Amino acid sequence: MGFLKPNIKKLEAAKDIDGLRAALLHEKAEVAEAATGALVDLLRTGTLEQSVAAARALRESRDAEAVDALVGALEDRRRPSRSRSGPDNPVSETAGESLSILGGVAVGPLIAALTGNTVPATKACAAEALGEIGDPRAVEALVQTLEDPDPLFVVHRAVMIALSKIADPRSIPVLVAALERRVARRNRPGHEARADLELVRAVESMLIRMDGDQARGVLAGTVIPLHLTLLRDAIAYEEWWRETNERPLTEREFFEAQDSPFTSVRAEEASRKKDAAEAKRRLELLSEEENTTQAALQRYRTAGEEEGSAPAAQT
Repeated sequence: MGFLKPNIKKLEAAKDIDGLRAALLHEKAEVAEAATGALVDLLRTGTLEQSVAAARALRESRDAEAVDALVGALEDRRRPSRSRSGPDNPVSETAGESLSILGGVAVGPLIAALTGNTVPATKACAAEALGEIGDPRAVEALVQTLEDPDPLFVVHRAVMIALSKIADPRSIPVLVAALERRVARRNRPGHEARADLELVRAVESMLIRMDGDQARGVLAGTVIPLHLTLLRDAIAYEEWWRETNERPLTEREFFEAQDSPFTSVRAEEASRKKDAAEAKRRLELLSEEENTTQAALQRYRTAGEEEGSAPAAQT
């Protein structure tokens, strides 16, 4: 910004977030600090759009005040109007993205939010940001959270994804135990089967990246077999869903659709046809994934057998 000293109060009064963002880079520390304070105020008190823009701008600041404000914004649950597309909680999601970009300076406050906050959505946002940063300092807190049986699945899911991204060997036992608990829950709804598959894919990908004897042993002995179990559950669900939507409407369903003010027989039949087609497409993808996963399991087990039977190296 050269040697010109911007008028921070004027920029704040005008809600000029671009101007305040530029002031964060001013050579004079007091100007950057004042710009940070103005953006923090807009983050906390502005409209939804202003708060989102302020959260995005604060990723340019390394000031502790900015980090603390962004961590606090993880609790912002304001939602956009239904007519607008985009995230459900844009302020908290943008704050999480900014904290991820700030990196190491945000790790301590994010760990505090993960372990000290009781709101599941806030804990999940903190875990997601820690996973994106990838700092091993977060592993202990993430593992402790995953071992806690009380948090909702939204928290455990975010923690498992975060640990999978950090890829620290300390997390392997707790991630495997969490997967085993998920798989032990039989008769899961279709959306839960898909969520569980997302988790096992993340852990499997982590172990493949880590490589090494421990990772390969866990892959072949536990994680890939769990992956196959979840795939078979998901395939069974999609087959049921396809068959359900391919059959004709029963007499009762026909008259309910005919009498409903919200749909019609033609619309109901069209909706079912679409659902059946989507289930068929998912079935094809899941079957392909099952074949690929089965082949991977065979490779890992064959490699393990060959290593086990190989003669010891001569010294």
